[in-house]
Amino acid sequence: MMGGAAILMMMEPIQGIAELINEKLLRQHQMQDLLPLFALGSFAAAYGLSWLISCTFKDDDGDEQFFYLPKEHQFKSKKRLSKKDQLVVDMLSTHEDLSWVVTDPEMKDNEIVYASPGFCRFTGYSKEDIEGKNCRFLQGPKTDPKDVALIRNAIKHTKEASICLLNYRKDGTPFHNQFFLMPMYDANSGKCVYFL
Repeated sequence: MMGGAAILMMMEPIQGIAELINEKLLRQHQMQDLLPLFALGSFAAAYGLSWLISCTFKDDDGDEQFFYLPKEHQFKSKKRLSKKDQLVVDMLSTHEDLSWVVTDPEMKDNEIVYASPGFCRFTGYSKEDIEGKNCRFLQGPKTDPKDVALIRNAIKHTKEASICLLNYRKDGTPFHNQFFLMPMYDANSGKCVYFL
């Protein structure tokens, strides 16, 4: 069984810690909530928070707001996520070209419960094609079983993982997927409720 994936395309390189944090975002989330992102080496921190966090616009009152995907394209968690995990989802939701999915390990086959618009465009599959399936549908004849085993093991032990594996788009075109797996936890119980 293959778990949840986040296929991220590098948008801009990290310019430095000072540029990673937008002042408005810090007001929404305490600094202590951001530290685990950097300490754990989470993929969101590694792949340019400066781009994700700096997407702002002025609302009708002239106040600066963050750009988020339209509500119909946002991940709507049915479970209350920990602050760190909610922050990661909020950051990923600031850009429509980021490619990521969320899976639910409580479902029979750890099915995808959310696919970002960027993931749909990148793979060529529609949300309807993706959601409700396990991520293994992206595997093909040259996907290395050792890579898949590494992912299965990380899911089994609820650990983060990163690997570059060969996957296939809807049209059969292979691509190298820099795959990042991150467990997301319930805010109250601390139990893993999703994989990103």
